[in-house]
Amino acid sequence: MDLQEFCGSAQPMHLRGFAGSGQTVRKWLSFFPNAYFSLYVGEQPVNRPLDVLTAIPKERLLLESAAPVIIEAGTTPLISPVYVGDVGIYIAQWLNVDIALLAEVTTANGRRLFKPVQKKQ
Repeated sequence: MDLQEFCGSAQPMHLRGFAGSGQTVRKWLSFFPNAYFSLYVGEQPVNRPLDVLTAIPKERLLLESAAPVIIEAGTTPLISPVYVGDVGIYIAQWLNVDIALLAEVTTANGRRLFKPVQKKQ
């Protein structure tokens, strides 16, 4: 990967709106173990989310605030930060985990990736 030569394999990164397969997740993590993933949860085959989600280590999963959400089959995806909770609900259901636990884990992941700057006292 040219990206690996440019920034090195230890570089933290966010693969936003990831729409690849579980195999692609594993390949990315083999080159970039500090990669984080948020998913596009729009129209896709039913088995695809589980394949991808089971390949993403929980400490590398993020909820994307601008991820499209399909409210009803065949409708236009709605893209807005207000739907991050809906994205979380879908992912929690696919993983069969409590939404509160998913929110806690993904919030910690976001803080670890983006490391907010501490104000100087």
